[in-house]
Amino acid sequence: MACFKLSKKLIKDLHRLIADFWWGPKGGKIKMHWSKWNEMCNGKERGGMGFRDLGCFNQAMLAKQGWRLIRYPDSLVGKVLKACYFPHGDFLNAKKGKHASLVWSGIVWGREVIDKGSRWRVGSGSGIDIFKDRWLPTPPLFKISSSPPFPGNFKVDMLRLENGDWNSALIKHLFDVEEAKAILSLPVGSFNHADVHFWHFTKDGEYTVKSCYNVAFECRGFIEPSKPGPMQHWWKILCGLKLPPKIKSFCWKLCKGWLVRPEKISVSNFFLL
Repeated sequence: MACFKLSKKLIKDLHRLIADFWWGPKGGKIKMHWSKWNEMCNGKERGGMGFRDLGCFNQAMLAKQGWRLIRYPDSLVGKVLKACYFPHGDFLNAKKGKHASLVWSGIVWGREVIDKGSRWRVGSGSGIDIFKDRWLPTPPLFKISSSPPFPGNFKVDMLRLENGDWNSALIKHLFDVEEAKAILSLPVGSFNHADVHFWHFTKDGEYTVKSCYNVAFECRGFIEPSKPGPMQHWWKILCGLKLPPKIKSFCWKLCKGWLVRPEKISVSNFFLL
């Protein structure tokens, strides 16, 4: 999983085996699957069971290899891949190519989710394009959404004063209220510090497979970014109860309306729970 992209057929077969095991065979027959696999993969705080979607997990594992190329470009693997696939550029802008190896193809696929969860941390700002690069703390785009008020390529360091602070008057004049507020909330580094690519969804800015999996799962449209609500609060309470797993599973099925009752059965060969 950490080296190659698994085929969709293999992932689908693995999901089917896991689902069959969860719903449980009885007497050589398979019980009815009362929920879609995508719903089962939702986190427990969203009403799911927290199963891992293996496609998203595969992508997150491959993205970890890509993140190492960003963090350690002078490593042996980084030098070899750079010489083969992007000798005159960088990993983030490298193309897959027509005759790419399976390893490189998988890393490029993993890079798609890196683009969704990473952004630039402003150092000097001289290497960050104001309108093209991802540098605002505003997911999921992390970019300036308004149209450029002037032509040409402009760097973030043009928005700073000589003492290193943000030019608040210029920023408020060029951008709308929300974007100006987001820019001014960013800490600024010294002009001597390089701009750094970091992971937005962890406190220390370092990539983790867990946080990347969540980004990949949401990007595939399986779930929408949730807002705190009464049901989410209830699921958290249920998960925190000190009860046997079978009792929690029973409560979960009860809340979902998945307990089999005679009036819900329309096919005679389904086994009752």
